[in-house]
Amino acid sequence: MSKTKWNQQDTQNSAQVCGTDKPAMPQLIEFLHEHPELITARFIGRISDQDIELISTEVRAIKRLASAIGYPKTKKLLLRSRHLKDLKRATTRLQAEVSDVMVNELQKLDLTVYPSAILNHYLDDRDADNAQCFWHDSYPDSPILCNDSIKILHNYQELFLEAHTQHNCLADYHYDLTFGTCFAYQVLAPERASLTLCIDLKTKCLCIDDLCLKDNQPVSKETRKAVLKWLHIGNKWLKRQQELNSENNN
Repeated sequence: MSKTKWNQQDTQNSAQVCGTDKPAMPQLIEFLHEHPELITARFIGRISDQDIELISTEVRAIKRLASAIGYPKTKKLLLRSRHLKDLKRATTRLQAEVSDVMVNELQKLDLTVYPSAILNHYLDDRDADNAQCFWHDSYPDSPILCNDSIKILHNYQELFLEAHTQHNCLADYHYDLTFGTCFAYQVLAPERASLTLCIDLKTKCLCIDDLCLKDNQPVSKETRKAVLKWLHIGNKWLKRQQELNSENNN
């Protein structure tokens, strides 16, 4: 069933796979034209008009990620996937593996020079373009003092490494960090976590936007308590500075 020899018989075959005598939907035919090896995949018989575009996106992502790290069982993985949720889980697992390999390679380099060869290999075109565009961007300093356990992320390079080390979407905060409406930190103890703080427009104090472990897992009560204690002290100092500035202006 080659891409150059897709004919009426192929259309009938794809309809039979879907368990119907009606011709398969055009989107499915186009999908199988691009991925003919997946005509026997378990999700094919359950595919819907609403899912086909999302499934196509996930399949392309899985193939790209698997190719980047030489994953040897891509076809088997795809054939055994039952539905869109399975494909999304596979994408997440492969993205984590890709991130680990990429971070390991980046930690050996001088990151003041944009590592184009590595990032172009592991990232998709959009993410690679963003990384190249933002690579030398810096962020405002933390409004409150950090300590040995909580460190501010000063620039996009640190943000990028944190996001891929912790398997989260921290890099999506780039613009908020640039404008100083949000601040990103790495938490080293009691647990290794990522933290984002935002400014409360009413109180002008900082509040927790997100605090999570690797793979977006929840932190322990001990870690949250430690972060809240640090934040409480920081906000008291911040409020005092605001009062002093107000007094000086008057």
